[in-house]
Amino acid sequence: MADELLRLARESNELRIKLALIEMATELRVVAQHLQRDVLPRGPSHPRRVRFPADVLMRLRSGKG
Repeated sequence: MADELLRLARESNELRIKLALIEMATELRVVAQHLQRDVLPRGPSHPRRVRFPADVLMRLRSGKG
């Protein structure tokens, strides 16, 4: 999406439109970087993923949990 905004900015003949499109592309990239860094899951540290000790897993699997 940001690349498309930059393409439109290059094609525009009006300076204020170029500046507005470049600003929107920049803001979009900043938000995307924030989401990648702070919001999207990154493996075992993600809060929805629960890690149990091996003995607890064995009891749960055996039905004695």
